[in-house]
Amino acid sequence: MRAIFAALKEQGMDIVVFLDLLTWGDDSCISNHKCRYERAALFNSAEFPGMLRRWWRVPGGRAETPRAMLQEFVVEHAGELIEQEMKGPVLASLLAAPPEEDPLSLTVLTSLKFASLAENIRTTGAPVLWQILQGAAWTKRQALVNTHKTPQNVLMNIIAMLAYSRSSHCNRLAVLWSIYLKSCGLSARAFDTVHAIGLTMSHKWTSEGWKKIATTQMENTRANAETRAWFMSYDNLNIPRRVFSQRLDNKDMFYSACAATLWVLPKGVKMPDSAAYQRASRAGAKQPFDSRKLILEGDPAAKARVRAQAVYRILRFLVDSPVFATYEDRADIDAEKPAPVHQLPHGPEHIVQQFILRTADIDESSYEGNEKAIEEWMRQLGFDSREQRKKTSTDRLIVMVGDQLTAERLRGMMKYRSDDMNGYERLDWVRPQFGWFHLQMAFAVSLHKQYLGTAGGIGLQRAFHLLQRKGLTNTQTKGPFWHHLNEALKHFAEACIHACWLTIAGVEKLEDLLQQPPEALVIIAEDIYDQLASRKGLMKRVLLRQKQKDPVIYQMTMFNMDVLYYLDLCDAMPIGEVGRMDDLIPTLTQRFAGGGHPKYLIEMLEHLQCFHQEWPPDLKDFVRKYCWLVNRSGKPDGFTAVDQAQEQNIKDLKVTYRASGPGATLEHLAKVSPAVPVLRAVKDCIKWQIQLVKARGTKHTVPAKEKDVELLKSTAMSEGWFTYTDGRTIKRPEDVAKDVLSLGTQALFEDGAIERWWSGRAFERRATERWADEPGRADGRGVPAPVSTAAGGIPETAQVEIEVETDITEVEVSEAPVYIE
Repeated sequence: MRAIFAALKEQGMDIVVFLDLLTWGDDSCISNHKCRYERAALFNSAEFPGMLRRWWRVPGGRAETPRAMLQEFVVEHAGELIEQEMKGPVLASLLAAPPEEDPLSLTVLTSLKFASLAENIRTTGAPVLWQILQGAAWTKRQALVNTHKTPQNVLMNIIAMLAYSRSSHCNRLAVLWSIYLKSCGLSARAFDTVHAIGLTMSHKWTSEGWKKIATTQMENTRANAETRAWFMSYDNLNIPRRVFSQRLDNKDMFYSACAATLWVLPKGVKMPDSAAYQRASRAGAKQPFDSRKLILEGDPAAKARVRAQAVYRILRFLVDSPVFATYEDRADIDAEKPAPVHQLPHGPEHIVQQFILRTADIDESSYEGNEKAIEEWMRQLGFDSREQRKKTSTDRLIVMVGDQLTAERLRGMMKYRSDDMNGYERLDWVRPQFGWFHLQMAFAVSLHKQYLGTAGGIGLQRAFHLLQRKGLTNTQTKGPFWHHLNEALKHFAEACIHACWLTIAGVEKLEDLLQQPPEALVIIAEDIYDQLASRKGLMKRVLLRQKQKDPVIYQMTMFNMDVLYYLDLCDAMPIGEVGRMDDLIPTLTQRFAGGGHPKYLIEMLEHLQCFHQEWPPDLKDFVRKYCWLVNRSGKPDGFTAVDQAQEQNIKDLKVTYRASGPGATLEHLAKVSPAVPVLRAVKDCIKWQIQLVKARGTKHTVPAKEKDVELLKSTAMSEGWFTYTDGRTIKRPEDVAKDVLSLGTQALFEDGAIERWWSGRAFERRATERWADEPGRADGRGVPAPVSTAAGGIPETAQVEIEVETDITEVEVSEAPVYIE
């Protein structure tokens, strides 16, 4: 080195002049071949990066460090690199919405994947900036220790905020966060705050975007209604509105509105043939179904299937108990599961799409309200023009699902308007269908009414008292009553079946059955059903002589029998087992007839009449497959009753995605309500991409039930509910439960319930198709159309023949329009 320094000095140079001349500091040195070669050798050498690092951090902390000048250099030129990345087309293409698509469409909003976006930014969009920010956000120790926590989402959002600050077109992530936070109910003040830091769009933009999403969804709704198979559901929507300062135009109000959902079925599903339905319905409506065959005698195959399900459920009560967690032959028990009767398919290709219509300011509890609601839904779907009405009258068949009141009102309207002049006004194109969720609740209320008893008896109120369950003594229609009752019924049933296992098997503890092979357990389960949980076992108790009767065993056997039907319905609905649901119709008919539920009795009779007497096969298949249950997730256990799904949509409109503030009027709700499915999809899209949000469930934690079941089982065994006791009686008359199924049979076939239903249902329906735009004919409402006397029409004082269905055949036309009644 000293020799080189001496040589440089001989040439009149020092190390600074030499490096300056070598690195493009002189024109001659730039073009000289030898200098170019040596310069390239220096910059391409493996030692050059090490030289730079030593310049940045001199070994030993020597005073002659050039770090201050290098730091200034790095800051200056790193800023140039970052600016090039931020201005580059790659980053803009990643953070801007697709140019040919709507940035607020469901496809664009839910197609943004955080992991993919972050990786693209890191590798091609802004690699230099990403590397710098990663060094600031993540220490080396964290990189070595952390197994799943990374600053990936943090860096992605920082770069997105910087890009949005430079250009409002780079707003794809900001749009997604805006819609997500809007769906979470973020207030306007908080929205403006996060907008000020560049994370989201403004609150005004988001509100307008919400309305635009709703408008787009309505357009999609109309398009799907024209091209795809679908059906509808609707129900009432009650919203209280409170104000702090009352004025003439600003009062407290209670909105009784109506909300509807269009359920679009998977591709390939065809709508039922309207003409075939009209022919079959008119022919089948001339006589009632064979009630003795369908209800009294029943289908032997269906009875065998119901028995098999009950035996398997008794078996599962034992095997699913905590004491059987170590049972080695569980696979053999699972093999005993009965084959599906008619289970709906699942998977992504069977997902049902939902489109919420605009909320209408209509009280649908009355006939007039339902009439207005139907007209409103047809208007929103674009079916309100004269041509569309004619097409609906002859070519469309729309299934409308609702609770019992909605179905009843629709049938009543069809009856009262049966003499109108065309099919549209007669509602020939409407097919009412009750909802299974409300029927399930009615079933639970029927069991509550039948077995409530007193706190000192053997019924449900005794179980409520032992378990300290509050609010279950009186039937309620609001709040969590049905949820609590449903849980209590299941826990009480499980405890009773456990007690039956101990009684029939002759053991003291369930653990004593662990040594039994699966074949023996199946035989015991069948004995439990035949003796203590079936009509057969109940009849054996009835046939015993008076001195050998035990009313406690009789009543508990009847409870097991009835509650197993209820549990069968509860288990069949989530998995789409519509065949098992159909098998329970005769039993449900008897229960509602004997239990004092005349409204649901009519629903069961209507179902039997339609399915076994009037409907063509394609309509029966369509309703059973698609209009009882819907699967919005594609999961095997993702089926939901249509009316329950409608109630969930109403909850979203009222609570989850409600609008708050002085502008939260019913008019505003009507504008934004179609956007709810998109908001729900955006929340799900975010949830599955953020680990912390994913870990926070959407359902509350269900407490363990073992202590409750054990207490009820111990009570049943200590008081001998399933053990014969000589001379035992039930002291209080209110503790004695009625045999509702037997009473139902009596009401149907002896007291004339079926005849009364048929007398109110049998009526003539007109089959004409006459419209107001046809000259000389009455309009669709039966209100006669005026005879035209305009220029070019019928001359005044003319005698004309008009086709009517009365004895009047000749009318003198005066100056005023003539109406024919």
